Amino acid sequence: MTKQHPSEPLTAVAQAAPAPALGNTLEVMEEARRYSKWLFSMAEPHLGTHVLEVGSGTGILTQWITGRNRVAAVEVEPAYADRLRRRFDRSPNVEVYQGSATDVELMGRAARGGVDSAMSFNVLEH
Repeated sequence: MTKQHPSEPLTAVAQAAPAPALGNTLEVMEEARRYSKWLFSMAEPHLGTHVLEVGSGTGILTQWITGRNRVAAVEVEPAYADRLRRRFDRSPNVEVYQGSATDVELMGRAARGGVDSAMSFNVLEH
């Protein structure tokens, strides 16, 4: 699989089906590029080099932090976690964890490599 530029939307081949409750919310967000850039611009000055992202979804905001030393991306939806793994398969500093942020053991594994900052956007409404 060829590496896709972070700002490009995922192709149909790389997309996975979300749980019915999510509908196509994240696919719509893929097209809101200015919004995602704006969100990231608000968080960027506060992020360190070892970032935990909770609710990574399709990687809309994850794409902007791949240059950090370590990214731990936590996603509850198995289809989206698989999609994240494929999207960032050539980014050895990006680790994808599938499960809930309420899972203490999972969050412990995600934080094991060190975390100095965390971000979570467009998650609580789900």
